[in-house]
Amino acid sequence: MKITVDAHAAMKSAADYVLNDLECLPVETELTDDPNDFLKNVSNIANEYRNEFVRCLEIEFNARLSQVSSQQLTDNGIHIVRKEDS
Repeated sequence: MKITVDAHAAMKSAADYVLNDLECLPVETELTDDPNDFLKNVSNIANEYRNEFVRCLEIEFNARLSQVSSQQLTDNGIHIVRKEDS
């Protein structure tokens, strides 16, 4: 028996969900005479949102891939029993 694990579909679904769910509100930054200040601020904003996006994406991807794989097993009459439940 073979079970198809579609990581691409799980990643696309997870990314769509995270993009729709994650609140990335616009941020105002003060301009100064030094253009490097602006670049530093933009870099800090990007890092903050990127870290949150990656964290959420990892959680959603793992959950969706596990869910789809588990459903395929169930559809084929295979049930996973946790070790402590056996």
